[in-house]
Amino acid sequence: MPEPEGNPLFAVSLSTILAEEGRVKYKSAQTLRRALRLPSDARLILIGSTKDYTIEKLWTTSDAAEAWRRIANLGFECSTALTYSIWDEHPKFDQIFNQEKNLITYEILLANGVISIPFLFFYDDRDYEEVLSWLKAHKDVKKIGVLAQFKRKDAAFDEVVRDMHRLEKDVPRSLHFVVVGPSTASRIQRLFNEFSRVTIVSSEPASAALWNNRTRTDLTHVTADSRIPKAILAANNIEMYRKFCSRARRAKRVHLHSSERSKPLLSRISV
Repeated sequence: MPEPEGNPLFAVSLSTILAEEGRVKYKSAQTLRRALRLPSDARLILIGSTKDYTIEKLWTTSDAAEAWRRIANLGFECSTALTYSIWDEHPKFDQIFNQEKNLITYEILLANGVISIPFLFFYDDRDYEEVLSWLKAHKDVKKIGVLAQFKRKDAAFDEVVRDMHRLEKDVPRSLHFVVVGPSTASRIQRLFNEFSRVTIVSSEPASAALWNNRTRTDLTHVTADSRIPKAILAANNIEMYRKFCSRARRAKRVHLHSSERSKPLLSRISV
């Protein structure tokens, strides 16, 4: 792949490094980067999501296969906790059990020397109180993973945003949200507008390239010339998303500075 601008952080899905049966496929940081066609010094973050069968196999075989040590050896700057599925239709016991597994993987990654970011899920007030209790007991946690990739409908995404605001209000420290999934300009811009500390993780730039689509400045896609290598397309698409996010951040700062000039401080705090 062509050299990216600056020194970006590339997100790698758990599905990329695991075989279907839950085995870690790569032996070293260098073999992983060669497989991804990235520079040898590329900065990587692991996103702990893959299909249910594979992630469950990892859970049952990880100790014998020394999976956590092998993941740590791949040279990730940090990793989210894993995302054992928690669906509305699951029995409550399964929801609680899988959330506990998610948080256990946060601790396991830390124990293996990998900086970890927890994913937090809640579906009712009792779950929410448990999340607040966990955050109170883990005062060092300032980054929180938010899984939004399956929120196709606007109402579902609205609920994710409301939950983020709720946490921001009820947790007595500044939180940085790592939101996995948003890919449209409107959703990304909304997140930057509404939250002061947010990072967007999206597979859309790479996925679009695989389907021979080129990303435009407004994050829509057009069919590309079939002669353009997919690695070139992926680099272009990633750059379009990077530039859009940079513009969205700058627009947020300009809006805040304008508000500071036009509104009294007390009014801004009261909103």
